[in-house]
Amino acid sequence: VSSSARPMTRREWPRAGERERHSRSPEARHYPFFRPLDMVPAAVLVALALAAGWPGRTRDDSHHRLYAEARFPGGTSCFPLSIDTLFSIEGRLGSVSIEILDGRVRFASSPCPGQQCVAAGWLDSPGDLSVCMPSAVLVLVQSDSEGSGETPGGIDAVSF
Repeated sequence: VSSSARPMTRREWPRAGERERHSRSPEARHYPFFRPLDMVPAAVLVALALAAGWPGRTRDDSHHRLYAEARFPGGTSCFPLSIDTLFSIEGRLGSVSIEILDGRVRFASSPCPGQQCVAAGWLDSPGDLSVCMPSAVLVLVQSDSEGSGETPGGIDAVSF
């Protein structure tokens, strides 16, 4: 390194855009956001995702029938999700209302203080479940095509 080499001062720095203007060849085109081939990898990723079935396959209810299984202190009941209905189950704290509408099920009302079971909303896929712990009522969506009736990795116990 020679002694005459010194760092540039702030006044000697190139102005904004000056460096880019001089570094490009005169025939280079200016693309404000993307160059034409920048979209090829994105298009390939989208095509692979669609071929793999993402963002999800539509549920085909013709192969299996869904039903809601309600477990409560007095026993267990099953209700098909194809029939719209509103029914009550007697839990530990009182009557719990469960609603089935348009192939979905939910807790409509409950005497529990927190109302988390009501706030959980609609259940519509096999394996979905909601529990009212104070009333000891569980609602589980199942499919008749799952063989044994238990969901893989399903519930092994409920306690309060």
